[in-house]
Amino acid sequence: IDRFGVLRSSVIAFCMYAAVPPMLGILGPDHLFAIGAMMGFGHGIAYPAVTALGIERADASSRGMVVSIIHGAFNGGHAFFAYGLGLVAAAWSYGTAFWLAGAVTLGGAFILSLGSRVKAA
Repeated sequence: IDRFGVLRSSVIAFCMYAAVPPMLGILGPDHLFAIGAMMGFGHGIAYPAVTALGIERADASSRGMVVSIIHGAFNGGHAFFAYGLGLVAAAWSYGTAFWLAGAVTLGGAFILSLGSRVKAA
C-alpha cells in the first residue's frame, strides 16, 4: 500500500473484488478455495487502503468519524448486497447475481479512480 499509494491500492483492490464474483460463476464451486483466497487478498488490501485514504483526506477533527463511516459502509454494503443479490439470484440466476456484483464493484472502482489526489490539511 505504501509503495503504490492508498488511492491506487484501493482501486486495484476494488478491481480484484470486482473479478471475484464472475470468476465464481465461471469456475464454479470446485475452485472456491482459490476464489476465496483472491477475495481475502483483495479485502486485505482494500480495507486498510480505503481506511488510510479516508484518514489521509480528512481533517484531524473528523478522522474518527471518517473511520466509522468507512467501517459502516463496508459492513452495510456487504449486508445490503447479500440480501439484494439473493433476490436477483432467486428472480433470475446465480450467474446474473455474480455478474451484477462484479459490475457494481467495478463501477465503484472506476468512481474511486476519479478521486482527487489532494490531501486535506
